[in-house]
Amino acid sequence: MGRIVAFKRPTKPRREELLNGKRRVTGFAVSLQSRQDAVFLVTDDVELGLSPAQARELAHDLLELADDAEGVADD
Repeated sequence: MGRIVAFKRPTKPRREELLNGKRRVTGFAVSLQSRQDAVFLVTDDVELGLSPAQARELAHDLLELADDAEGVADD
């Protein structure tokens, strides 16, 4: 079994809604796990497996998106 990284956010009741023809789910548990040659993002009913390179690329993209969301520009 891989290492589990705690995702710290208050638990909210699970809610699903249809928004512009897409299912939107909020209030679910999330954990990150590392296993031999793979990183997994695990939610209640979905397990997304990534190679280490894909996980690093996703982390980089998430940092950029977080900066964009806060209105931070790269100088």
